[in-house]
Amino acid sequence: MPDEIAAAGQQVVDMLGACAAAPDDVETGRAADEALMRLERLLAAAAGLSLSEKGSSQ
Repeated sequence: MPDEIAAAGQQVVDMLGACAAAPDDVETGRAADEALMRLERLLAAAAGLSLSEKGSSQ
């Protein structure tokens, strides 16, 4: 999952650059929102896995 998170993070960075280059482009903004939501889901899933792993080892 770390590779997926890194890729999703890079996509967010790329999309933010695209938004900066075309601030009035609604579709680019939507794509950036989707990329950010994907990263948030991956991070939440990773945090959930980490928490469950901690709980099972205690």
